[in-house]
Amino acid sequence: MEHRAGIRAHDIGHYSETELPRRLAEQAVPYVQLTLDDAFGSRAPGAKELNSGYAGRIRRAFDAQNVGITVLSCYINPIHPDPSVRRAQLDKFSAYVRHARDFGCSLVATETGSCMPDLSFSPANHGARAMALLLESLYEMTDRAGRYGVTVLIEGVHKFAAHSPDDIETILHAVPSENLQVILDPVNLLCRAEEKTAMDLVEESFARYGDRIAALHAKDYIRTESGAIRQVPVGQGSLNWERIAALCAEYKPWLPVILEDSEPDRLQQELSVLDTFFAACGES
Repeated sequence: MEHRAGIRAHDIGHYSETELPRRLAEQAVPYVQLTLDDAFGSRAPGAKELNSGYAGRIRRAFDAQNVGITVLSCYINPIHPDPSVRRAQLDKFSAYVRHARDFGCSLVATETGSCMPDLSFSPANHGARAMALLLESLYEMTDRAGRYGVTVLIEGVHKFAAHSPDDIETILHAVPSENLQVILDPVNLLCRAEEKTAMDLVEESFARYGDRIAALHAKDYIRTESGAIRQVPVGQGSLNWERIAALCAEYKPWLPVILEDSEPDRLQQELSVLDTFFAACGES
């Protein structure tokens, strides 16, 4: 029987375009978030080489194994400080949007970027200039997505431009497009110095924009004695997965749930944990 949650395709290992979906099917994975570069390495086409023939070949390989491509990753830096690099990044995103439907997918995901070329943290990431630049990029990205019937997903991360539920709500109000929605990853929103827990962030996110959450990243964490955040397998940390499953069932039944950062030797255990919690909500 298929599991309730999917995974990032490359977390199962690195295989050819035809072998990867077969391996996923063997693990009863129903759908994936696909990052071409991470999954296929040097065999993945660049933005200029990406085309409907390649995308269709990948789709047929996944379809043959009954594994869906639910989210297509295109994690760019939409606020890169060099305008020419930012332009190239936005053009790459446009190429993924243009061919998303050829992969059998309608969701293309990105994070919200850094003012630093290496994507490191800068206090400027949380400033007005970064937000203005992000909105400018998102206006263009969502306009293009709307033409192709595709949805842009933004993922909040504490060190990047959208680093809190408040930021994400501001962005959703500022960009007048239903083609902009959210991947919720509460662990990525956590800050070492922040007093909020990831469950606080989950509750706040659903309360503020539950109708705009289009996917959920599943992982877990603990705080060490020093206050650092350490990731642990799902079900072994601080997140209340019974409550999270109930929120998903309330706001978005059968919401895509992507197990993230798992490893082959614990993949089945983590997927089974998620199965249990979602089955209690009638999703099995």
